[in-house]
Amino acid sequence: MTRHTFILLIVAALILTSCGERLYHTAYQNLSHSQWDNRDTLLFDLPPSDHDIDLAITLAVRTTKPFAYRDIVTQLDLIRDGRTLSSTPITITINDYPEPELTGFLTRERHSTPYALHMEANHQYSIRVTHRMRLNPLDHIPTVGIIVE
Repeated sequence: MTRHTFILLIVAALILTSCGERLYHTAYQNLSHSQWDNRDTLLFDLPPSDHDIDLAITLAVRTTKPFAYRDIVTQLDLIRDGRTLSSTPITITINDYPEPELTGFLTRERHSTPYALHMEANHQYSIRVTHRMRLNPLDHIPTVGIIVE
């Protein structure tokens, strides 16, 4: 390997690592029978931090067929040390443009816009997610998750 090639590899690695968001935590929960009932309490425990930290939480929904609605309205409850601090409605757009039937892929994943979270040091935080749709249960949803950056 030449010195020039080595330097290019180092520069490329630095660019790739500096541009990306830092993943703090990710978790997914599978739903029985690919149905999301609004009584299902999806609870995601976040790893504690030893210092105050600002994070962004994104909800993720996987579907197995074209979903009948454009959006899913969810509720995100922020829990700290067993007490609910806040409840926020979050909309996840499932069908934002015409899309053909799924071919070749069994599922597709859609994300909410990020939700800001300030996590204080040495506290246990959890995220509780439910859906607020009139149709219940929601079919063709095998998995719901969170991505924390």
